[in-house]
Amino acid sequence: TDRYVGAVMADNGCMYFIPYFATTTIMKYDIENDVLSTFGSITVGWRGAVFAPNGKIYCAPAQSGDVMIIDTRNSDAISYTAIAGLTGGGAVNFLGGVLAPNGKIYFAPYQNDSSILVYDTANDTYVLVSTGFVQTSSAGWASAALSPDGAHVYFAPVNKTAILKIEVATNTVSSFGS
Repeated sequence: TDRYVGAVMADNGCMYFIPYFATTTIMKYDIENDVLSTFGSITVGWRGAVFAPNGKIYCAPAQSGDVMIIDTRNSDAISYTAIAGLTGGGAVNFLGGVLAPNGKIYFAPYQNDSSILVYDTANDTYVLVSTGFVQTSSAGWASAALSPDGAHVYFAPVNKTAILKIEVATNTVSSFGS
């Protein structure tokens, strides 16, 4: 079983390892002091995370119904934002994401391949943007990458044949490739 899937570096000099299945704690490594610790008492189900300039880490809801938020500037406080329609323990909904210059995180649609989760770090709100594809139980897209100009986010196809692209300014979704 997978214990931690994904790690993210915060501006406090610590690396955070994101719990997936076999653990109910978050692992934290203080690089400067060479100290490894765990904290929290949580359920499981996140894969990948994004650190934002507000000092918070946003964890992708893989087999969870919530975005988990770790506030690295507030004693590593943990909070959650429930995503309507998602339940824990079933399909792998979203994987890692990428932070765009507009302060929003774009989480990759995996088995929830009919929508992209766009999370606004300024006010902890979200929208689900339709991909134009019918939801299936097979793997859709995995990791996300931001274009050099910050105008688009691209998602790597897993079992799909096309690359998925979303325009950051308008949330317009398109795909290309064979």
